[in-house]
Amino acid sequence: MPTVAALIGRKTVKTPADDAGMAKCDVIVSVDGKNVATTSDLNEAMFPYHPDERVTVRWIDQSGTSREADLKLIPGPPA
Repeated sequence: MPTVAALIGRKTVKTPADDAGMAKCDVIVSVDGKNVATTSDLNEAMFPYHPDERVTVRWIDQSGTSREADLKLIPGPPA
């Protein structure tokens, strides 16, 4: 598995990410073709997008398998 900091830290249920099979401890490696190597990279990659837009996310699951899904964004919790 790559050494990166864009680790999924908690399981969220009934979300597009959950429906796509993303799980706690999976690692996000790209968003719409932009490589993600750190949490800052992930924040930067997601910044231009808004709820109801779609993005393609690629991640490595806990077994080391590369997976990809087209996700419709939803509002997140308040910062």
